[in-house]
Amino acid sequence: MTHRPAGSLLRPLAFILLTAGSARAGEVAVAPFFGLQYGGSLVAPSGREVAIDVGPQYGATLDVAIAQRWSIELLYARQETEVASTPRIGLAVERYMAGVREEKEVGRGRFLGVALLGLTRVVPDGLGADERFTVAIGLGLSWPLNPRLGLRVDARGYYAIVSSGGGTACVNGSCLLVFGSSGVWQGDITAGLAWTF
Repeated sequence: MTHRPAGSLLRPLAFILLTAGSARAGEVAVAPFFGLQYGGSLVAPSGREVAIDVGPQYGATLDVAIAQRWSIELLYARQETEVASTPRIGLAVERYMAGVREEKEVGRGRFLGVALLGLTRVVPDGLGADERFTVAIGLGLSWPLNPRLGLRVDARGYYAIVSSGGGTACVNGSCLLVFGSSGVWQGDITAGLAWTF
């Protein structure tokens, strides 16, 4: 068996990335954001539904152009909040998502639509994390300030899928909070700056 040099294996990948990047003048865009995440609830063992508090959220998107109007989008977001239970439980909600984004020019701005798949990670204070498969859709608007810098505003809806119920904040098999049998809806509204390279 012959071994191919690492360089010969990387050339096709580099060609694909360079071709995708040259599909549009702005091949890569990074957009850190800040906003609010809202919605979602869990169920206490008593059967009482407890809401996840609205709270600030921060994160970033990375977009790589693959065609004239299409990009691959990666998203990371984190919210630190509490669950309105007794006692109140601190909670971090993290999202790791990837998907496709389409954009359409509207005057000087661009209308954005995105579809994402990924993972929601729920981390109660002092307890183990719980991960759930998540789908998301979003709409947004970007407005250029100059050729490389712009404003971006987004609204997204997330659905963390739970196929047969499950719990979080669990110790020795007992869970303080559980998910519903189908899943958890949440949403966010964010704004930030987008740098295009």
